Amino acid sequence: MGSFPQWILDLAPFVHPPKLPGAGFDIVPIAYLLAVATAGLLLGLMAFRRRDLH
Repeated sequence: MGSFPQWILDLAPFVHPPKLPGAGFDIVPIAYLLAVATAGLLLGLMAFRRRDLH
């Protein structure tokens, strides 16, 4: 099995947070993941409200 390009590996959410306790804590990757999750949640809620159920 060959190695994947870095841009594909960067799609995985577990690549971005620091590996604690060995690495220093950085809030930027956590904030990025929180923003992506919030955007996904809001899009899902908007789609949920647009259902055509009576």
